[in-house]
Amino acid sequence: MKKAVLKKFSLPIFTLMIILILTLAGYVVATVTTQLNEPSAGSWVKDFPMNFTFVCSGNSTSGAGYNATLYHNVGGAWKANYTLYNLLPDNTYNFTQVNALPDNNSGYIWNVECKNNLTGETSFGTNRTFKVDTTAPTIPKIDEPDNNSVIGSTNPFINWTISTEANFKQYKIQFANDTDFETADIIKQQIITARTTKSTTFTETLEGNRQYFMRVLAEDEAGNTAYEYINVTIVTSAPAISIVNFSDNHYEKDNTPNFVITATHQFVSACELWLNGSGNWAVNATDT
Repeated sequence: MKKAVLKKFSLPIFTLMIILILTLAGYVVATVTTQLNEPSAGSWVKDFPMNFTFVCSGNSTSGAGYNATLYHNVGGAWKANYTLYNLLPDNTYNFTQVNALPDNNSGYIWNVECKNNLTGETSFGTNRTFKVDTTAPTIPKIDEPDNNSVIGSTNPFINWTISTEANFKQYKIQFANDTDFETADIIKQQIITARTTKSTTFTETLEGNRQYFMRVLAEDEAGNTAYEYINVTIVTSAPAISIVNFSDNHYEKDNTPNFVITATHQFVSACELWLNGSGNWAVNATDT
């Protein structure tokens, strides 16, 4: 019968010395990781300055700082562009791109290399692509209804000119309380995603007998917008009218009597007195 032989395993003296030195130095070698935050993959950028944000991590020991280098292909070639020095681990930092980049629908690629200054270890994140569009769509001009018009329908027909935009996202047809069209002021809204659409019957039913500010807003994928607005009034009920000073079948001895009439409505533009004294109905007087 064979006997099992146990062999003593020992680390070389120089390995033990390295471990002892690392322990005395107060840090442990760790894998460097690079986390890319913004701009996110496939996102659009329209405003500058813009930031490339990132986090270097993998060593939490005080003094074990990092250098971080931004790479991108904005100029056409993939290369290192800027470096930040002595960064703390697990903190968010950013490179700032001050000047606007050329519009690019295909996208720019970026990444960050983090380097541990104590160990020399480096790492990249996963390449990110972002697109740039700083150009607003052309303004969709409202052809119908006219500005300052009065509409008798709570689902009005709207017509506008087609916007020109390579990265078109949507039209927003909005009725609001105010010309700034803040979210709180928007009463009703309809979204249209086809750029070549230029008319619609508004699908959201509006409240009658009130005034609105209306706009057709064109928006692209980057969030650039363009619009014009108009003022419209929707009237869906007739004024309540009563003749005050004469009852029905009243006899009047004066051939030029004064008619006292009340018209109740928030949008009364004019009152007309119609008489058939000559046998045919005709406007006798108008009060605006």
